[in-house]
Amino acid sequence: MKVTLIQPGSPASGITGAFFFRNIPSQGLIQLEALTPPSWDVQTINENVETIDFDAPTDVVGITALTSLAPRAYQIAQEYCARGVPVIMGGIHASVYPEEAAQHVDCVVVGEADEIWPNILNDVAAGTLQPLYHAQRPTSLDFTFQRRPNRTKTVRISRLFPVKSTYTYYQTGRGCPIGCEFCSVAEFNGKKMRKRRIPELIADIKIELQEHDVDYLVFMDDNIIGDKTYARELFTALIPLNIKWMSQTDIRIADPDITDLAVESGLTMVFLGLESIDPETLAHAASTIKERWRNKYEPAIQALHDTAIFYILTPLPGTRFFSRLEAEKRILTRNWREYDVTYCVFNPDGTKTPHDVEDEASKAHQYFYSLSSIIRRVFRSHSWKNLALSLFMNYDFRIHGMTGLH
Repeated sequence: MKVTLIQPGSPASGITGAFFFRNIPSQGLIQLEALTPPSWDVQTINENVETIDFDAPTDVVGITALTSLAPRAYQIAQEYCARGVPVIMGGIHASVYPEEAAQHVDCVVVGEADEIWPNILNDVAAGTLQPLYHAQRPTSLDFTFQRRPNRTKTVRISRLFPVKSTYTYYQTGRGCPIGCEFCSVAEFNGKKMRKRRIPELIADIKIELQEHDVDYLVFMDDNIIGDKTYARELFTALIPLNIKWMSQTDIRIADPDITDLAVESGLTMVFLGLESIDPETLAHAASTIKERWRNKYEPAIQALHDTAIFYILTPLPGTRFFSRLEAEKRILTRNWREYDVTYCVFNPDGTKTPHDVEDEASKAHQYFYSLSSIIRRVFRSHSWKNLALSLFMNYDFRIHGMTGLH
């Protein structure tokens, strides 16, 4: 039997349409591919880079979607349902709104599906697929994989330059101990960090590097240094691999006791959130932990700066921030397409309107990604080894930031 796993495509407009982000595969689907029993054939499709052939034979379709991609996920599901193919949907949005998702698909999985995925496929084969499955949060990420998934992708860095790089994607852990009000990670994956055993992880990475010519490792963690002790052990184990890597992190990646080790291990780029420069705002809308970290901002920017993305605060369903704004009757729309961090979907405090917020974000992008600003920042930085990557990403972000924000 055949299962088709689909990652819905992102809109081309806005910063989420930048080539770097559009080419990132869903870690959840990579995981499910690895856990699919060998008696099944698996095809995984990222609609950002591949066209879906709705008429291709398949026995069941699995879709995952963030909130902003839920409308597209429902459209995809409708196409398959019209052809009589059962559709399963999971991920954060479906877990928050299973009743909504159930109006469009045959089956909804709430929670992290790793451990129950083989059972779901058994039910498909037996013709006993249930409309709803509740998955328990796995206590360990050291699963017994059934196959080697397609982790490595060759992508163009930018639509404007014929330069390609090869990325391979891994997840070392799930969860984040910080628990910001606006973030869905702690709600879905928990504040307690769950991590893969480093020896097995490194062995797996070595096989991938032997089989593919990889330019960069991408760790799809919610927070690569959520557990600094584990992070140090991981970075130390990466040094012999002599490979560049990037990930998502909090501001502590710039702490003197870990930055040098991270760079020695191959750190090339990190994404981190600086939600506000105001300590009171951080304490109220993020977390008291980030309020205490405010004094790290300037030295961290000096150490790490290169690019910036000016997201608009978005009340994601399932977060405490969404619940608070909903109780205050400040949510303006449930058009999930607009929950893509380029629209202001709630009434802000004070005198500003949603349009004011969108306009200021657009102006910030235009100023930061002016050609003179890009050249000045890139050539003042010390990352000469990554000069080409920095230039390409800056210009790609410039195009999407200036044409996509409202």
